[in-house]
Amino acid sequence: MKDIADKFIELADSKKKHDDARPFFLKQIEGEYNPLLWKCYLSHMKERNDNFEKKERIALLGSSNIMPMKDMLQSVFNANKISTDYYVGEYGNYLQELMRDASKLYSFGPTLTIIMLSLPDIVPSIYEDPFSCDKKDVESLLAKISEDLKAALKKYSSAAAKNTTYMAIIPSYEEPCSYVYSPGHSFRSDTYLTKLRDVIEWLENEKNNIVMINARKCISKYPVNKAEDKRYWYLGRIRYTDMFFSEMAKEVMEIYKIMNTPSKKCLILDLDNTLWGGVIGQDGIEKIALGQDGIGRAYQDLQREVLKLYKKGIILAICSKNNEADALEFFKTHAEMILKLEHFAAKRINWADKAANIKEIAQDINIGLDSIVFFDDDPAERKWVRDSLPQVTVPEPPQDQFLYGEFIKNSKWFNSYRLSEEDLSRNVTYEAVAKTKSLKTSSGNEEAFLKSLSQSVILEGVNPSTISRTAQLCQKTNQFNLTTKRYQAADIKEIAAHKSNHVYTIRAKDCFCDYGVVGALILKEQKKDESVLIDTFLLSCRIIGRKIEHALLSWLKARFKANGYSKIYGSYSRTEKNGVCANIYKENNFTVVSESDKGTLYEYSLNKKQKLSSFDRFIKVKLKKK
Repeated sequence: MKDIADKFIELADSKKKHDDARPFFLKQIEGEYNPLLWKCYLSHMKERNDNFEKKERIALLGSSNIMPMKDMLQSVFNANKISTDYYVGEYGNYLQELMRDASKLYSFGPTLTIIMLSLPDIVPSIYEDPFSCDKKDVESLLAKISEDLKAALKKYSSAAAKNTTYMAIIPSYEEPCSYVYSPGHSFRSDTYLTKLRDVIEWLENEKNNIVMINARKCISKYPVNKAEDKRYWYLGRIRYTDMFFSEMAKEVMEIYKIMNTPSKKCLILDLDNTLWGGVIGQDGIEKIALGQDGIGRAYQDLQREVLKLYKKGIILAICSKNNEADALEFFKTHAEMILKLEHFAAKRINWADKAANIKEIAQDINIGLDSIVFFDDDPAERKWVRDSLPQVTVPEPPQDQFLYGEFIKNSKWFNSYRLSEEDLSRNVTYEAVAKTKSLKTSSGNEEAFLKSLSQSVILEGVNPSTISRTAQLCQKTNQFNLTTKRYQAADIKEIAAHKSNHVYTIRAKDCFCDYGVVGALILKEQKKDESVLIDTFLLSCRIIGRKIEHALLSWLKARFKANGYSKIYGSYSRTEKNGVCANIYKENNFTVVSESDKGTLYEYSLNKKQKLSSFDRFIKVKLKKK
């Protein structure tokens, strides 16, 4: 452990290699807990004046003393280039802090609030004197605690709309009746845990700024003597060890990244020695390892994990150096294949350069290279793709093929906090995208193509059931996103609450399928000059190239002209990825008002006669009434 800490210090103190210290720390803490490394990080990095763009104000509340959690969080947030300020509440006082507007918690104004509750602290009377409690006493106490917690969190989540609360109910190692082997349902800690988790889950669905930390995942990694230390409890009311707090800090950061960072959309797979054992062209189909036992079962389990990703909405593709006829025949005839050809949105099975093939796949399914993970057993191919396409994520798989399935299962590239209707139907819509491209190729011209699609677009005011999806689009959409404002659910809710603002979801349909909610439009009325500002305009990559954006702008012009407005303003802020929409305002007769490093502001006068675009005849735009 000391050698790792020494290596970190060397990087942290070096002017040339200082930037390598953070990724080194993050890589090392994925493994065994190293207390010396964590201490070295704080002592060498905490005081550096790094002007990070992202900042968070973090409040910590606990049923016991969770002060050590602050240092752990400070380390992982700093290592991820996020500045933090902290407020640590008095332990055991969390309900009062959440309920009182005048509390120090509200004065601090957190953007993240982390609440850690332990069962022995929440129901001390049951743990301290279980034999004086009957079943009704236990149920009555749990009901009251649940209602108090629900009321406090509901009040706080409404009052602190821009804050996200991370809630952890930590399972207990000890049972209330440790002297009785089978004390009954009412005296098992899992009963209390389930009851309280039900409250949090209900609030998660009711509110958009409460999330639950999987504390069981953290505490189950260690035996009781590693996660808890009675000496800390008796001396300072600290129930847990630094080792446990480090796991909790990493779990918080994992959820934070899931909530704030776009996940990968596509997994591209090699075939030989990746999806099955052996090389079809050399070994023949009959000698391929794939089946119910041994290494063949390991490859099947890998395919099962990949199939889970497909059903979750991750796009699958094949990029393999192989004879296409042999590979396709194997898919069709081998009885032990879990994955089928229809699960793959794109296939490149040939002897061409894999980097070039991956670029073609990205173009076929209309996604950015940075949305792709490429999984291949061949180190030479991995290096070639990694060097040729640095935007693509190319992981190093385990040397032992028995571990491939676990490797995919434990990867974090495709994680999401919630599943939306659009996630589950994404692969259906990408099949429709492929059919659309085929139709476009066979159509004589663009007008004939658009007419044959029979497209319709439905705008609907955002509501509790679509706020999460709207926030997801704001976080993940890169290509057709004119301003790339990364609004969270709480931001969207706040914007929509103002009468002068309009927040719409955009749902698209064509002759092939209903694509679901594929975009968002946020408009802000400006009374001083009777104008409307397009604050946010974004569309999923699945429907780029169908001219829906033109039809939507025509609809906006007609609607606000009819309502007596004089101008529409829109801005474009260039990023590395949104060049596809750079000219949308120019193409729709907007004129430039100003240009700066931050972007270009456009305006459209509604006083002049409106010219409809040639696409309006083929795309119906409707506003769904409340």
